[in-house]
Amino acid sequence: MLCKRLTTKDNPFDPFDDVDRWRAFDEQKGYCTDALLARICIMTNEATEEEAELEYARAIDDVMKYCDYGIYKVVEKEMRV
Repeated sequence: MLCKRLTTKDNPFDPFDDVDRWRAFDEQKGYCTDALLARICIMTNEATEEEAELEYARAIDDVMKYCDYGIYKVVEKEMRV
């Protein structure tokens, strides 16, 4: 499955493979990208991993459509869920 992650254009770290440094950079800059997505995602405890990933991708699309402000970019990676 092709998975999406939201990051900022200035973040040099990979949100798939270097999550801890990616998150530290993101929070140090005050972007709080994870918190933004958490407010937009509609998750349930019953969702499968695939359903959760699809909802996460929908939330990313919403951010890019309505809240981008020119700072965000989407990165994609083929992953097994």
